[in-house]
Amino acid sequence: MTLKRWFQSALALVLVAMGVAVVQTPAHAIGEVYGPYLLVNAGTFLDSPQCIDNPNSNKNDNTIMTIYNCNGGSNQQWANETAVTSSDYWTFNEASHKCLTVQNASSAQSAKVLQFTCNSGTNERWTYTAVDRSDTFTMILGGKTYTSRVVFEIENLKSSLCLGTSNGVLTSGTQLVQTGCSNISPNWWIQFPVN
Repeated sequence: MTLKRWFQSALALVLVAMGVAVVQTPAHAIGEVYGPYLLVNAGTFLDSPQCIDNPNSNKNDNTIMTIYNCNGGSNQQWANETAVTSSDYWTFNEASHKCLTVQNASSAQSAKVLQFTCNSGTNERWTYTAVDRSDTFTMILGGKTYTSRVVFEIENLKSSLCLGTSNGVLTSGTQLVQTGCSNISPNWWIQFPVN
């Protein structure tokens, strides 16, 4: 149990003892972690699925993230944490434990998306808007089957721009950037739970 959780539990017990009502924790409580997931670019899913990738499981700040042929490795696994509010997330890599971050807190179109030590900056906080929950997506990697029913547009809290690929290119090794949010599949990400 984290120190924060211990204090929250202790406070709840004190309030109950004093006869004060305690409100139930919301579904997306601050400090909750969800995942890990593979985030597959929807525009690549049918031909050659490309996952958001931390190249070579790099642990350094300022490493630019890419898409790469999905393999299910920890460098392609991402988790979300409601670290600051209950409506936006840190999206962090399982190999490096660093957050997806817009370079230099830029609000410019095509600014690079990299990894950086997680902090409260709005340039590394993201909102996930479901754009499709009606289809079922199945992918097999290394003999393991992954299934998803949710596709997201991932928007940066600071810039209000969405996670995409450089110049809309969808080949392996293409760098991630922030781009205008639009109703097109190259800016959508299928979220596959890693179980």
